[in-house]
Amino acid sequence: MTNIHLTPQQRTYLDAIGRALRCGDPDCGCTPVPTDRFHCPVHPSPYVPTLRVTHDPDVGFLSFSCTSGCPSADIEEALARRGLPTETALHAAAGAVEGGLTSYEFLIPQPADWLWPNRIPMGELTLVAGYPASGKTAVALDVATRVSLGADTPDQPGVPFVRAPVVIAAPLKNPRASLLPRLKTLGADLSLVFHADVLSPVHLADFSEDDHVDSLEDHTQEVREHARYSEPPTMIDPYAPPPPPPRPQVPVRGPSLPVVMNRLANLITRGSAALLVVDQIEHLALVHNARVPHVAGLLNALAARTGAAVLALMHNPAHSLAAAARHMQSRLGMAGTVYTIALVGEDRSRFLVPLSPPMHDTLPPIPFNFHDAPPIAWREPISHERLLAIDAAKTPGPQLPDVTAHVCRFLAEILSEGPRPAAEVTRRAAQLGISERRLRRARALCNVATTRVYPRNDSRGSGYWLWSLPQHNTRFSAHLDALPPEQGRGLLDIDDKASSTPSAYEWGPHQERQEERNVNVAPARWW
Repeated sequence: MTNIHLTPQQRTYLDAIGRALRCGDPDCGCTPVPTDRFHCPVHPSPYVPTLRVTHDPDVGFLSFSCTSGCPSADIEEALARRGLPTETALHAAAGAVEGGLTSYEFLIPQPADWLWPNRIPMGELTLVAGYPASGKTAVALDVATRVSLGADTPDQPGVPFVRAPVVIAAPLKNPRASLLPRLKTLGADLSLVFHADVLSPVHLADFSEDDHVDSLEDHTQEVREHARYSEPPTMIDPYAPPPPPPRPQVPVRGPSLPVVMNRLANLITRGSAALLVVDQIEHLALVHNARVPHVAGLLNALAARTGAAVLALMHNPAHSLAAAARHMQSRLGMAGTVYTIALVGEDRSRFLVPLSPPMHDTLPPIPFNFHDAPPIAWREPISHERLLAIDAAKTPGPQLPDVTAHVCRFLAEILSEGPRPAAEVTRRAAQLGISERRLRRARALCNVATTRVYPRNDSRGSGYWLWSLPQHNTRFSAHLDALPPEQGRGLLDIDDKASSTPSAYEWGPHQERQEERNVNVAPARWW
């Protein structure tokens, strides 16, 4: 075999067999020169080189033969156990093609096909995620309308969609009440927009063309007749006991998830549809008690099988850009293209932001307006950097009331008549829900003087503290002058035994800061 032209793979495989099946003794007949014999791994006498390897140029691979009559299949199995599977299994393409494998040699290369150029690919799943009422359905119906009309794409004027049929699958929505009015408002060509029934137990799309089923009524009648004639005749025995009561009928269940996917594939293929809209993917998973990634994987396989674009809507619990993108990180592998709808800017404008593939210059975010009316208005796309700059310019939050000023007003009123015991002031503050920490801040701000009062003839021992206001405190007076006159009034108009808070100071629990909690105060604190 030294003079035979072998491929590099065959030469490498033959060298590996030589290292494994040659003993290396120069007096043995397994030496490469002048013979090409090997020790057979199946022969009962392993010391005799009885294996010969031949090459058939017509077939294109090596064959094994033993002079002692060892079967070739046993030789190949023994070589496979030694980590040397036969070259037939490694390099022969005839068996692979006969087994159903498709060689890339016979595939015709083609460029990427797009329903919406650089936005929605054909033959892949596209996800649009967003918060409820953020405009997911409006975006999907707008794209479906443009496909049915062959209108221009939102971000590329002059580049129209290919006019083709559209299939919409909305398991938990009434198409007559929620989808049809919006499609009419958008001006869609309703003759090219079809509703996919994914809840009926049996559908015409479930049968292949070879079944020759023209209507469901005829199919049901045939099934009943077949069941009636297939049952054996029953003999009535007058002395037999009465038959048991009939069992309650089992409710008819809906189709399984594989049946639904096969039904959608048949609807797309027979209707020559270019777009399938699923509103929404959580509804389809809920109906079939399945996980969202499992349903997304089946939809992705459906798109690859039919070659149509599948646009599925998904829930995203976040509003802002950063939170929405962070929540969708675990969903990026579910589809080829993933978008999220984020509310950005002071006016909370809506943006259709691409997340996968990563954002670049050819795939910028698109702002759009969505109000009470179904139509949406697309605006000119902006760059990713500009979107981040808009999102970074946060508007200041609502100004909380100056609670410390109210506590200062409380101290001014309760100490206006003169010094008061600290225990009494603290008790009144606790009844109003003022925390000790807030009271200490206000006391320092108002420059409240503290004096220790002792009993007669006893400078030490039991006593109490008195709080009082200085007669001239410019800092405290200036702070009080900045308050509106109506704030802080009526704080002392409360019964000592009462624990309710005046309605004028019922600030919500959301306005209490974490650092101002007071675990020693029993009533609820309102500031």
